[in-house]
Amino acid sequence: MTKSALRRAYLARTGPKRKRQPAHRHSPSKQRPAGESKAVGLHQGAHIDLRGDRTH
Repeated sequence: MTKSALRRAYLARTGPKRKRQPAHRHSPSKQRPAGESKAVGLHQGAHIDLRGDRTH
């Protein structure tokens, strides 16, 4: 195993996963209309919008 081969094996495992996760986090088109409910949710203690977006 050369260094380049190790890099390919490493990127094959980690690369796609790292790209997919931010893609879900940075898709706030569904979340932007819920931005108002987020501000209200802070006072109500809603955990679906705020914590759900960051953990998932």
